[in-house]
Amino acid sequence: MSLCLGHPVHGYYTSSANPVFGKAGDFITSPEISQVFGELIGIWYLTRFSAHPKPALRLVELGPGRGTLMEDILRVFRQLLSKLPVPPEISVHLVETSQPMRKLQKSKLSAFGHDVHWYDSIDDVPQDVDGKTFTMVLAHEFFDALPIDIYQKMDEENFLEKLVTSTEDASGTERLRAVPSTMTPKAALLNTAVQTYSAPKKTGFADPLDALARRLAALPAGASAEICWPAWDIAASISKLLRGGGAGLVIDYGGERMFGDSFRAFKQHKIVSPYETPGQCDLTANVDFKFLRHAFESVNHKSDSDNDRPSPPIRTHMLLTQAAFLQGMGVDVRLQKLLDAARREGGEAGKEKEKRLRQGVERLIGTGVERLIGTGVERPIGTSMEQPAGKNNVEATNPENGIEGRGSGMGKEYKVLGITTGEGEDVWPFI
Repeated sequence: MSLCLGHPVHGYYTSSANPVFGKAGDFITSPEISQVFGELIGIWYLTRFSAHPKPALRLVELGPGRGTLMEDILRVFRQLLSKLPVPPEISVHLVETSQPMRKLQKSKLSAFGHDVHWYDSIDDVPQDVDGKTFTMVLAHEFFDALPIDIYQKMDEENFLEKLVTSTEDASGTERLRAVPSTMTPKAALLNTAVQTYSAPKKTGFADPLDALARRLAALPAGASAEICWPAWDIAASISKLLRGGGAGLVIDYGGERMFGDSFRAFKQHKIVSPYETPGQCDLTANVDFKFLRHAFESVNHKSDSDNDRPSPPIRTHMLLTQAAFLQGMGVDVRLQKLLDAARREGGEAGKEKEKRLRQGVERLIGTGVERLIGTGVERPIGTSMEQPAGKNNVEATNPENGIEGRGSGMGKEYKVLGITTGEGEDVWPFI
């Protein structure tokens, strides 16, 4: 995944030959569908900032794409923060390795007049050393693109890692596929963790093996498990940025469980084999939000000796569907205001804008049934490649947690995890 997506010349995200986003590309994301998505995320961040105001605020986004989401958020900030007697100083920090993407982001964001900084890694983003900055971190469709390892449980205590190899098909053509390997170092670590696991269930973990051992031990023989090791360190780094005061959102598809065969590719808005046309299609895997939750909170179980100021604990909140989050943030109210403005515009242009606004929001909150806002009408919509629970969709508890087409039923397919600092505070809409 790292090679196919991030190769400096031939990588999917780094090569200008791949259109990636939009109708001409391979997939479309929520911010590209409707401005309402970014506006409501911006409102959520401002509610957190107003509860804990500081002289400066910074927006940190991982994998910002074309910059559309950040553009919508900054537009909300410009409109609302300008009304404060002393507006905070705003800076933008983007974690982006693709030079073509950086150019697109710069063209969208430069008009706001804020300092914009780019980094290759989240670890390069500077810490808030004086406690005067409120940090807002956003990872939208970021963790699903991180490289995963796939392990197959051979018996009660032993795993083998699946590696990519090439074989000839019946026509003599070389094809890539994944097969269980001989023992690898990471599989050996996994086996040791499972074989030595005997501790009772804990609520906090300091390292990924500790967090995974109980879950892996419970898998049946023959099951596959996808593990995204880089997600742990990145989530922990995000938590370190937030400990000086801040809030974060992770928006992605997946669930609070381990997946076995969600690894897939998108090409021209369709799911295709991840082993075909490497470097020319998007590779992705469902996000294990339980693993991610443990990773964010892992900083609470490590020494704070390097920090001169006591740090508040990191809290992760209940996982919401994208539909529940947007509805909790007032998507219907915002849409109605935009529809009213379109009607006042009148004419064919106004009617077309009204139609586009309504359809966009319906896609964002669609859960398999379209609720046509303002009409009282409901109708079923399709969700492609729904996969029932099974040994390759491990830890599954209901058949809805399968693989869906990207952009179909986005309201239930995408999940939202909120991260804040401190204890005891109710954080809307995660209540």
